[in-house]
Amino acid sequence: MIDLENIQSKFNLIVNSDEFKQLKIKFNSADEIYICCHGGNLAISRHIATDLSRLTNNKKKITTPDGDTVAIWHGDFDYKNWLVQWLNLNIKKRYNDNILVLGISSSGKSPDVDNALIWANDRNIDTALISGLSVDLPVTNVNLGVTHYYMGEVLTMLLAYELLESAGYDSPKLKTLKNKPTEIREHSFSDETRQIGIDFDKVIHKCTKGFYDGTIYDGPIEGSYEALEKISKHYDIIIWTAKAKPDRELINGKTGTELVWEWLEKEDMSKFVKEVTSEKPRAVAYIDDKAIRFTDWKTCFNDLKGLGIL
Repeated sequence: MIDLENIQSKFNLIVNSDEFKQLKIKFNSADEIYICCHGGNLAISRHIATDLSRLTNNKKKITTPDGDTVAIWHGDFDYKNWLVQWLNLNIKKRYNDNILVLGISSSGKSPDVDNALIWANDRNIDTALISGLSVDLPVTNVNLGVTHYYMGEVLTMLLAYELLESAGYDSPKLKTLKNKPTEIREHSFSDETRQIGIDFDKVIHKCTKGFYDGTIYDGPIEGSYEALEKISKHYDIIIWTAKAKPDRELINGKTGTELVWEWLEKEDMSKFVKEVTSEKPRAVAYIDDKAIRFTDWKTCFNDLKGLGIL
């Protein structure tokens, strides 16, 4: 199964960032938006431009190069400056109008997009860049912090509709979608009855030196293999760990989720685990070295005091 990189957590982190809030302000005030990109992002930007223009009743004119433009203009202008020429033709010195130039770059290393943003910024046109990695440019940079190209493309699409709704427009729902009355039941979903959430560090992995250098450097806690083997015969095991959080830095080019899976495979335990996540799973029970079992608040506060936390 492909790595979705904790997409919900990552999305929440991005939309609450100062950079995305700045982009929302610029988007909301813009009447014309020019999306600058290339490669696979052209298809993403074409969809965004067409759909958001439609959903705003053309109150926002959103434009991006099409395939023919790319093919022809690459022949007439050098790679680094073709988007500058495209912007110059479309904007035609209307620098004081409500215009936003929005760049999209999965890698964050796109000279043609960079030059277009610098050109617009030098003319006091609002600018922003959505990129897979952070960049050093004088523009509002919404850093997706992704590992895979497909995640950059999916998050870019999601953020476009977040911008749409922030401007007061609705995202359409499926016309065939019907509201169903909520079924009265004890469990929200059936996996709540067949899953167990297990912490990773100091429960499965020894983790004797804390974060240390970000790697998973220790061996397993004694009995971990046998415990996972036994539990997996009755329940789906979900490893629930902060190592999988989307804001965790890459270690040797790998996410925390990837590192955990590699370690599990090395220790021959991956066969017992269904999922590795940073989100609290629906489960029958949670096994965690930092957990305090709740019965009532008086007992809880006594436990906290006994542990020296309060």
